[in-house]
Amino acid sequence: PDHLLGPGVSDMKGGLLSGMYAVAALRALGLDRWEEVAFIVNSEEEVGSPASRGWLMELAGEYDAALVLEAGRENGNVVTGRKGGGLWRIKVEGKAAHAGVEPEKGANAFIQLAHHALALDALNGTIPGATIVVGTAKAGEAANMVPPHAEMTVDTRALDPAGLTALEAAVRATLAATEGRVPGTRTIVAGGVDKSTMPRTEGTLRLFALAQASAAEQGFTIGEQTSGGTSDGNFLAAGGLPVLDGLGPVGGLDHSPNEFLRIETIVPRTAMLAGIILRLTE
Repeated sequence: PDHLLGPGVSDMKGGLLSGMYAVAALRALGLDRWEEVAFIVNSEEEVGSPASRGWLMELAGEYDAALVLEAGRENGNVVTGRKGGGLWRIKVEGKAAHAGVEPEKGANAFIQLAHHALALDALNGTIPGATIVVGTAKAGEAANMVPPHAEMTVDTRALDPAGLTALEAAVRATLAATEGRVPGTRTIVAGGVDKSTMPRTEGTLRLFALAQASAAEQGFTIGEQTSGGTSDGNFLAAGGLPVLDGLGPVGGLDHSPNEFLRIETIVPRTAMLAGIILRLTE
């Protein structure tokens, strides 16, 4: 087989193992010339690192560079920039009533939530590089009842600080403008934009140049790209650290039953990673 299949092989067990082997190889060869390497394995990254984000930003001030071991893109590129954003939780409280006998005495929380959802979706395309996606929604308690409760989560992302500011303002204004479309309902908003972008800085481009040189030494080339996804690299960048991301082996279809890792990329990209670390110590 030329692929490994399974949950997390790409995002990001492959990258974590690659990092362990890269450091072990340099130590075995007596090339561990660094003062300190911190190897961070974060079990809460997929839920936004709520407990560790502050620690990561503080830690950034103690090091010279961050190499994030998320999988390489399917085309082999590494990641030099990431969107920032945040998750919103929007709840609507209405009033229950019998659906057949006296629905007019109720206040349909589901319909009010739908007004919010459609208006938020219409924001797509109004802010350059921003995305607004209604991810989950639930409402009601029984089929024969006017729904007294409804809630949804909304994922929002943008490419730069100005976009994040505009996005936050647009979401709040849209929710305020559509509140009360169903009389008798009340909207409760939680969450918001809370993850800064991982910008494509001069420091990041210097790390990319090291990665290019290391890849060339192994007989292959790499490109760079910006990703709409976020990682702990966002927090390290917010702490002022140059960050290069997507350095793990190449994989794809993350978070799906068909998630895969390309076997032939494991050794070359692990060697590339070791070469980057070595160059950082010179």
